[in-house]
Amino acid sequence: MARPRDPNRKINQIHGVAPHLGAATPAVRELTVQDLHDLETKFKGEATGNATVEALTVDDLQSLENVFQAQRQDAAKRAQREGAPGPTEAEPIDWSISCCSCTPCCCCAAAEVDPFAA
Repeated sequence: MARPRDPNRKINQIHGVAPHLGAATPAVRELTVQDLHDLETKFKGEATGNATVEALTVDDLQSLENVFQAQRQDAAKRAQREGAPGPTEAEPIDWSISCCSCTPCCCCAAAEVDPFAA
């Protein structure tokens, strides 16, 4: 099991994410790991008491999504170049190219992954 990240670590210190922060909003560039966890909690409908999370705008949320989308695309390209194993019968979800296995990304945890499901 992965060791938990320092909750005070800034998003710009997370490997693979920092290169994609250039176009991020100032609020997104200042988020911490704890803020990401609290944002996930907020998306679940629970109170967080985190003023930073409460102050995020729709533009900030879109900016955060764009940052992680760029990170996921880079990971997929790298996996393709390096010949990552990809999905197998035993492991149908290829975690080797997903940020979900290595980052505290509230976006993935809070997103509706199958919006057409009943």
